[in-house]
Amino acid sequence: SEKIHLKAVVIQDYSFVSSHYTSKRTLSEWLKVQGIPGIYGVDTRAVTKLIRQHGAILGKVVVQGSTPAEGMEFEDPNAQNLSAQVSRRAKE
Repeated sequence: SEKIHLKAVVIQDYSFVSSHYTSKRTLSEWLKVQGIPGIYGVDTRAVTKLIRQHGAILGKVVVQGSTPAEGMEFEDPNAQNLSAQVSRRAKE
């Protein structure tokens, strides 16, 4: 695929310095170029436990200065056929 298929990034810890010798930019710079919001400082273990207990949970990651949360629609992945969206249409 030519593009990333990701709606947002939620992580516990974030390094402001890229440390891999082949990296050309930081994660933050790359996310900005791709137009993908991200947050850090989240207890991802607690989020994982919630998802295990309750299944998929709808949420919004809103970046300061962007569209207000009230103006954003929820995108319910349960209402979509995700397998069809990512599967090949023709044999290669």
